[in-house]
Amino acid sequence: AELTHLNVTMNVAVSAQTAGRRGLRLGQTIALRLQAATVRLRIVALFGSAVALPANYLVTQDTLDKGGVKPLDSVRFVTKSPGADASAGRAAVG
Repeated sequence: AELTHLNVTMNVAVSAQTAGRRGLRLGQTIALRLQAATVRLRIVALFGSAVALPANYLVTQDTLDKGGVKPLDSVRFVTKSPGADASAGRAAVG
């Protein structure tokens, strides 16, 4: 699975370490408790740990909105369309 599958609201990517520790697998639906609500999310990708990515779960902003999480972006991931100009994409997101 790829992180590009994360672009759908109510999907989640889970760190491989967290998935292993909790017995989670691709395609499974989990309940994730956020600030104002518990949301049910389908696991669409597993990712390795990295210093640049200090997270166990990755979701879309729409999913965070549904869970009542106020936007406080510290890291933003952008996926460009095939054939899109990377320089133009960087300029568009600031």
